Amino acid sequence: MRGRKGSFQKSLRALVLCMERGIKTGLRFTLTERTAGSLPFIFGLALELGVQRLYISHLVFSGRGAGLRGVERDRYREVSLFVVQKAIELVERGAELDVVTGNNETDAALLLKEFGRMYPERRAFMYELLRAWGGNQAGVRLANIDHRGNVKPDPFFFHTLGNLKEKSFSQIWNSGRLLARLREKPRRISGKCGICPYIEICNGNSRARAYSVYGDYFAEDPACYL
Repeated sequence: MRGRKGSFQKSLRALVLCMERGIKTGLRFTLTERTAGSLPFIFGLALELGVQRLYISHLVFSGRGAGLRGVERDRYREVSLFVVQKAIELVERGAELDVVTGNNETDAALLLKEFGRMYPERRAFMYELLRAWGGNQAGVRLANIDHRGNVKPDPFFFHTLGNLKEKSFSQIWNSGRLLARLREKPRRISGKCGICPYIEICNGNSRARAYSVYGDYFAEDPACYL
């Protein structure tokens, strides 16, 4: 789906061919100011096609996303709440569609709030599940190695930790101040993230997005909508 005439239908056709051959399939959707209004359509399309997963990726201002416009702050929470409520609704209906969001772990805090409102007796249980999950895992349980052998804490980071042509992965992955800071629990982050009661759930959210806006990997995440 690259913006060329006919590419959308060709992509859907390829998806159907995969499904006809028993291959597990899913839709991936990047949430921006331009695409946010298409969320109801995307959910409907995923259910109509019968894919197993719908992955909704929040925008990170890095790489091809650097020049795109994120959802406006005054409606970001509303848009994200739609996703959370829709996901809960699908679980309650027994729909066979996994809804996953990525690159904005604020969604976990919003899920806790909404789930706690609907099922107050199970809020504590959900909190422990989300705390064990741990939020953003860049540099912790997540690493990225690009085609040149550069190692990063996640695909969106602007700086590399080292290169596999020069050092082993274990040497790169077990040293350096940046990784040490990313692995602190909780992370020491400035701004509102540093005093937020949900830090144990989101783990400070996207550090690459903070850097893209403030030039500091440990500044608050500008995409937090709480």
